[in-house]
Amino acid sequence: MNKFLSGIRDIDLLILSNLDDQDLFKLTKAAKYNKYGHILINNDTFWRNKFAKLFPSIVPETLYRKRSWKKFYLIVRKTNVGNVDSNTAMVSRRGFKNMDIITFYIKIGANNWNWFLASSARYNHQDLVEFFISKGANDFVRAHQCSRYSGNNYLIEFLAKKLL
Repeated sequence: MNKFLSGIRDIDLLILSNLDDQDLFKLTKAAKYNKYGHILINNDTFWRNKFAKLFPSIVPETLYRKRSWKKFYLIVRKTNVGNVDSNTAMVSRRGFKNMDIITFYIKIGANNWNWFLASSARYNHQDLVEFFISKGANDFVRAHQCSRYSGNNYLIEFLAKKLL
């Protein structure tokens, strides 16, 4: 890592900001073994700026809650923003209970509410189930079937009542 860094923090952050995501992801792993690299790669402002540069039409502050910008950026980029409906369902499967990433995908066009409802029910996310219902999801038969996998009796009953 030290081979291409200058040792001057601002210059090195500029170098990192011009790397593509694949190289940056590799560096996040390598930084564990280099104190200076670790400090650079965990700079929250660096990751916030990367996000803002990649998605200039979205105000990052509206998405940020308690998650580090590094973690948020890596999750968003590793889920391949190209297919927002698929990514939103994947996020609900991974169990991100806070809404920052879901909100991000909705802002860039995700809108398959029934798919998200079923995925959230399958993976036992009551808060996401209620959220997608509020957005207009109405395929309660599929969601109820999926909720039986979660084993959450409250969620199963909640969706059963929606069927009536």
